[in-house]
Amino acid sequence: MLIIAAWLGFLAALVLWECPSAPHGRQRSDGGLANVAAAGALFWLCARASRDLTFPATRRELRPARLELV
Repeated sequence: MLIIAAWLGFLAALVLWECPSAPHGRQRSDGGLANVAAAGALFWLCARASRDLTFPATRRELRPARLELV
């Protein structure tokens, strides 16, 4: 939660610092693009990191028990 608040505060400060006297339409869109880029990068990293998580023990435990005839 603190990281998100810090990121949003950083973007707000960056937008206001870029050009304080001009209209902030372009700067807001730059901040929005930075948010979208950061979200996309984090999604890509999460998807890549979770690719190798196959949880073999969990899958083995959740597999239906096979009936064995003795």
